[in-house]
Amino acid sequence: MPIPNLTIIGESINDSVPSTNKLFEANDLEGLKNLAVAQDTGGAGYIDVNVGPRSAEFLADMIGRVQSVTTKPISIDTPDPVMAEAGLKAYDLARAGGKMPILNSISQARMEMFELTEITPFIPILLGSERVENGVGQPNNTAAEVYETSKQLVMEAVKHGIPVEQCIIDPAISPIGADSEGRFQCLMGAINLIHNDPELKGVHMSVGLSNF
Repeated sequence: MPIPNLTIIGESINDSVPSTNKLFEANDLEGLKNLAVAQDTGGAGYIDVNVGPRSAEFLADMIGRVQSVTTKPISIDTPDPVMAEAGLKAYDLARAGGKMPILNSISQARMEMFELTEITPFIPILLGSERVENGVGQPNNTAAEVYETSKQLVMEAVKHGIPVEQCIIDPAISPIGADSEGRFQCLMGAINLIHNDPELKGVHMSVGLSNF
């Protein structure tokens, strides 16, 4: 049964997936492109590209190769601002039918990535799971912390011309069966606070279920 307003981001082209890592290590570019095609035909709305610790040039080249076999927009998946810049410069907006790429992801520790909108507009995934306090990164352990961090990131996105409706918040979902620290309760509390904030009306949520 379809879920209304659900967009699937296919994440098979991710170096953290063991079978995909083998393709990267073998430089099996055809195999990687085949993953893009399979996700496209399987119903993905976006194709994620995460090349792991490889170079910015390799990420840029990989985005071009993936776009050669699909017109679905790309989710550029890297925490490295230099790699993100290379990926956005390589992204072919026309090939994707004018659809903006997703940039996954921006946290308070790398706010400079908002400046990359000068290269091309993008849809940011914003990490609500961690904050910077007194110059030091800290995990968010309560619903209020996740909510406050998420709101600050959305407001920063707005300052850079990104509408609230284009922002995606990642509140950090963990498996319920392995939740020994009350993370699910924290998650649901944060989602409730975000949902009830009129300034965040229209914001999207990222729900990581499994590799697609």
